[in-house]
Amino acid sequence: MYVYASGWYEPAGHRNADTGDGNCGSGSGNVDGSRAIYRAHKGSRRRKRFHCVNVKVKSDRGLETTIGNSNDYVRWTSNGQGHHPCKNIGESYLYTSAGSTFPGANFGFRCSVPDSIVHSLINGNSSHVNSAGATDSSNVRKTIKDQLLFGGTFRRGGTGTGYCLRKENLAKKIGNETCFDLVSKRINEATANQKAREYCVT
Repeated sequence: MYVYASGWYEPAGHRNADTGDGNCGSGSGNVDGSRAIYRAHKGSRRRKRFHCVNVKVKSDRGLETTIGNSNDYVRWTSNGQGHHPCKNIGESYLYTSAGSTFPGANFGFRCSVPDSIVHSLINGNSSHVNSAGATDSSNVRKTIKDQLLFGGTFRRGGTGTGYCLRKENLAKKIGNETCFDLVSKRINEATANQKAREYCVT
């Protein structure tokens, strides 16, 4: 499934490389899907230098070193704490325009989450998963954990079916509660009962 999260440059102005290449060494430049983008540039037209930052997380859930050093200069908080929102979660896709999905952010990301780690991410209860997130198409902010549990629809796309809305997971525990309990409380009891009926039929 996918999750969506806002991203910010770390506040001190650090970057992975200075280069004369506005596309940041074939990272493809400041367009959606880029692997490296520039956060600032200096100098005259002939001697312009771009301050480039790596923004791509690979399928192994680690940062791709497209250019320069391997440090992570992307954050999932606006105050400089945290790290790249897709790091340790899944491969990233960059949105250069924050828009209404990532309000107030420098950019946003879609993270591809392997099914094999969804349950452990939810139960891990990390500050990252509990805090990073984006604004859905109903203008409600959804953390990564909310998206993993219940899915969501965003102006940038959808997450796919949330973990607890898959009928086969209704009896599984998230902390001290089952998915059935969480769906009943967070969505409604009728939805939980319908999922339970579907499960019983199969």
